[in-house]
Amino acid sequence: MTMKALVFLVYVLIAFLFIIAIALGVLVFQEYLKFVDQGQPESSNELREWIAATSGWFAGLIAIAAAVIGVDAISLQISKSSEQHIEAMRFQARDRIVLAQKVQSGASLAHGNVSQLKGELFNSDRDLTKEELSYYIDIARFAVSYIKNDELSDNVYEFLGRRPPIGSYEGVFERWLDIARALLETPDAQLADLNLRETLQRQSGLLEVLEIDLEYVEGEARDFIKRWAHLSA
Repeated sequence: MTMKALVFLVYVLIAFLFIIAIALGVLVFQEYLKFVDQGQPESSNELREWIAATSGWFAGLIAIAAAVIGVDAISLQISKSSEQHIEAMRFQARDRIVLAQKVQSGASLAHGNVSQLKGELFNSDRDLTKEELSYYIDIARFAVSYIKNDELSDNVYEFLGRRPPIGSYEGVFERWLDIARALLETPDAQLADLNLRETLQRQSGLLEVLEIDLEYVEGEARDFIKRWAHLSA
């Protein structure tokens, strides 16, 4: 039963009690008129009995009405407190959901960059050209720029209460970038016996860890939004 329906029933009951009280009052008044007409002692006794009986009824009805009104007031107070609590939860949930959405968006994009970079590096046995290496460097540079501007590492800390197990997300890309840039700037004559692809693959262990962690963070943010989005409606 909803609170509105309960309140409606309470007022119907009060109205019913009021009607009964009026009816009893009419009966008492009719007995009084009989007493006046008859002017006999026994009528006086009957009147006193009626008044005593109806007084008990009135007292009972008043007590019931007071109890009903008290329950109504308590119910309204509980309902009001519940609404205030829900509103406070909604306010907190809105902030957390906004944060979760930022985390999910940032982790999703960074995860996509890592997956693309790993795919390019590991899905071929052919050695890299300098042009391809430059392209991979651009992917990593874009990821670093986005992660920093989006403050992904700080947002994840605020959302999950922990730092990434590998330090900062941008730090992993920057360490990989240092190696890739060094290879790009090395003269070709010094790279004659060096396989660029294999060298970068050996230096990409942290990318594996980064990919796993970003996937986890993205899933946590997505699940949180799904679980609490109704409170922000």
